[in-house]
Amino acid sequence: MEFLSHWLPALVMAGCVLLPLVRGVPGYSLFLKGAQEGALAALNALPAILAMCCCVKIWGATNLGPLIMPYAQGLFSRIGVPAETLPLILLRPFSGGGALGMLGNLLSGAGPDSAAGRIGSVVMGCTETFFYTATVYYGAIRKPMGRGMLPRAVAVQLVTVVSAVLLCGLFFGQT
Repeated sequence: MEFLSHWLPALVMAGCVLLPLVRGVPGYSLFLKGAQEGALAALNALPAILAMCCCVKIWGATNLGPLIMPYAQGLFSRIGVPAETLPLILLRPFSGGGALGMLGNLLSGAGPDSAAGRIGSVVMGCTETFFYTATVYYGAIRKPMGRGMLPRAVAVQLVTVVSAVLLCGLFFGQT
C-alpha cells in the first residue's frame, strides 16, 4: 500500500502528460481552458455565496433560532426525533461544516450509541446542504432558482429525517 501511495500521484501526472501526446491533442491548452472555465464559474458563484453568508449571519444575529426551537421540537418529537438532534437537523441544509461540528458535540454529549447519536449520524450522512449547494450551482450558471426547487428540497429533507428516525428504530429498536 505504501508503494501505491508514493507512485500513484506520479503515474497520474505522467498519464496527464503522455495521454495528450499519444492522442495528438494540445493537452496544456485544454488544461488552461478548463482552469479558466472553472475560475469563471467560481467567480460567477461568488455573489450568491456572499449573499447566503450574509443571510446566515443575520439569522444568527437575530436570535430567531431559540424562538423557533420550541415549535420545531413539538413537531419533530411526534415522530421520535430527540431534542438534542434538532439543532443539527435545522443547521444541516445550510452548513455542512457547522453541522459536522454540531454532530461531534452531539456524539460527545449524548454518546454515539444513544438514539440522538444514531439519528444524528444517519441524518448527517443522508441529508444535503441544499441551500448552500443550490446557491453555488445557480450562482455559477447565473440562472434563477425555479419556484418549486426550494419547497421540493425542504420536502426531501423532511422525508430524509423521518426515514432516518424510522430506520434507526427498525435497526436499533429505539427512538
